[in-house]
Amino acid sequence: MFNMKRIDKSRRVIPQRFILFFIIWNLILLCGIKASPPRIGLVLSGGGAKGLAHIGVLEVLEEAGIQIDLVGGTSMGAFVGALYASGYSAAEIKGIAEDLDWQEIQEDQLSRRGISIEEKRDDGRFIGAFPIHGSRIDLPAGLITGQRLSTLLANLTWDVRYQRDFQQLPRPFLCMATDIATGEQVILDEGYLPDAIRASMAFPSVFTPIEIDDRLLMDGGLVNNFPVQEVQDSGADIIIGVDVGARLYPKDELNSVLRIIDQAMSFQMVTNTRSQQERCDVLITPDVSGFNLASFHDLDSLIERGRQAARRQLPQLRALAGESDPHRQFIPPVRTHRDSSILITELEIRGLNRVSPNLLQGKLNLTLPCRVTLRDLELAISRIYGSFFFTWVSYILEPQPDGIRLIVRVVEDTSDQFRIGFHYDDHFKSAVLLNTVFRNRWGNGSKLALEVKLSANPSVYCSYFIHTSWRPGLGLEGKVTFDQLDVYSYNEEEVTASYKYAVYGFDLSVQSVVSHAFTLGGGINRQYSILDPIIAPDDPDNLGSFGAYGFIRLDTFDRAVYPRSGLQVYAEMRTVTHILEGKRETGYRPFRRTFITASQIIPLPGSWDMFINLYSGTLQGPAPPPDQHFYFGGKIHQYQTIFPLLGYRVMEGTARNLWILQGGLQIEAWKNNYLIITGNAGQAADHYPDLFHETDLYYGGGITFGYNSVIGPMEWTLMKGDGHRAITAQLNIGYWF
Repeated sequence: MFNMKRIDKSRRVIPQRFILFFIIWNLILLCGIKASPPRIGLVLSGGGAKGLAHIGVLEVLEEAGIQIDLVGGTSMGAFVGALYASGYSAAEIKGIAEDLDWQEIQEDQLSRRGISIEEKRDDGRFIGAFPIHGSRIDLPAGLITGQRLSTLLANLTWDVRYQRDFQQLPRPFLCMATDIATGEQVILDEGYLPDAIRASMAFPSVFTPIEIDDRLLMDGGLVNNFPVQEVQDSGADIIIGVDVGARLYPKDELNSVLRIIDQAMSFQMVTNTRSQQERCDVLITPDVSGFNLASFHDLDSLIERGRQAARRQLPQLRALAGESDPHRQFIPPVRTHRDSSILITELEIRGLNRVSPNLLQGKLNLTLPCRVTLRDLELAISRIYGSFFFTWVSYILEPQPDGIRLIVRVVEDTSDQFRIGFHYDDHFKSAVLLNTVFRNRWGNGSKLALEVKLSANPSVYCSYFIHTSWRPGLGLEGKVTFDQLDVYSYNEEEVTASYKYAVYGFDLSVQSVVSHAFTLGGGINRQYSILDPIIAPDDPDNLGSFGAYGFIRLDTFDRAVYPRSGLQVYAEMRTVTHILEGKRETGYRPFRRTFITASQIIPLPGSWDMFINLYSGTLQGPAPPPDQHFYFGGKIHQYQTIFPLLGYRVMEGTARNLWILQGGLQIEAWKNNYLIITGNAGQAADHYPDLFHETDLYYGGGITFGYNSVIGPMEWTLMKGDGHRAITAQLNIGYWF
């Protein structure tokens, strides 16, 4: 028993000593540990263009030496905040904002150079387009898909393209969106960064919603325009908040219906924002009165308002800078040169239902594995979007062990279109163009176009084009056409005869779309023409022909009307093997017709541009029919073998062989108002060897006053040619078709 008691006593003494030692040791350690420096969070509110004031605030924060640890934002605050979180400095974000064309982003207009070559025929021909749903023609939705914005965001976040956890960005980041189906707020702190920013910026009535994780998301400002609490919940100890959001109007300013509606819509946002403002340790509220959601042209003024508001808080900001850890260093991402390439080894396509994968792969024009740059990807996405089979196209890059997987995401366009155009000129008079396009109705990747021109010179055009499954970029096209023209014969300056010239045609062709600017192909053609005298009592001439042709087309014009740069070329060689009158052989023999039209626009300093146009054609054969000859005169280049020559009337001259060279200056005197000075010369001959001699030289020139209106160009041209004593005028209103 004695031994047992000694053992029990020792067991009681040893733990007490150990506990005492443990307490003393921990007290010593605790006394030697310094408190962790506070984490500083930055919250940027939404506010449309007014959110550009955030940039000025960032400049002052950097001047004060404040290290931002977390960033949160909504709408424009998400845009500026995401760039800052991705590693951009305030100066770099300012440079980005200055370089952007905010109006183009809002209009979401596709650059003409991004339009697929087979679609460029329709560019610049219509004054209105209306979607067709079922058997009903609707009004345009008025919403834009944000294609340009999505492409821009992917470009700006290129350096963090593989990061899916926003907490792992150089500065942790989150932004707010609204689930438009439930009205709930959604915190976006992971996923694909461009999608998150795009969702937070999807302002109602302007941008369409975007789907993320089966939720349809829109602008976060609808439910939380100032996410202070959310940034606190993410670990921020101190909050610097910048609010440029809505303000309630005082009673004396509620003097219009629009302001009353705006006030009614802003109550919930303002109430929520006030509670969030109270959570801020430093609240910065730039004075953005006098600006609105679309005041992007006031960039410099808005940035300065942000600077002024932040400088008023400088004492508090400098005190915060002293509390931050002097040893903490911001580590920016590794900057990747935009021309450096990545290795694409896999391709995944998401969203295809009715469109042929070959169409998309043909536009993508990538043979895997291959190395691509950011510019290559942007051009590929532009080509896919420019096919008009999709309303939205984007991409994601995912690292794989042996390279990168390229994920192309598309939203197919499920509506057809009805379009209308209007035109007037002195020769062909008034015309209304009605056009309907159906896609994917008769085959995946197909386009059926039906077109009627209502005019004294009517026309009908029906085309069916399908992207084949044989190989990417290869398409088949069938066309049925009808054109009727008034044709005149001249003796010096007098009209001696007039005719109705009607042409019926059927074409079957195949073409390879090499790029969005270049295609080549060939086909067969059956044509039937009628030349009916109006004044003379002669019987009409009826001719039928059959032949084959090949063509190339290049088009890099930056815009359809008054282009400022680019090259446009069309060349065709056609062999006609059979010529019939009714069902009988005529005295005409097989012939070959070759022609080329080319236009080059060379931009000059300022608002000046130089242009050079070339038209040339030759007929080879013993006696080709008159309706296959080339015609020239006037300012119109409406049909392939009717060439312009200022100083002469439309179709005043005809020849078997000819060339015409035009040159001049296009000056945008002030916005959308143009002065065009043109000089031209040409030569015509019955025999090709005589074409470059000095006989039968035609020359002239003119000056055009043009205005680019909402219904197309409005032009008045004065011109004089060597064969005419008087100055003649020509009027054109509306798009050419």
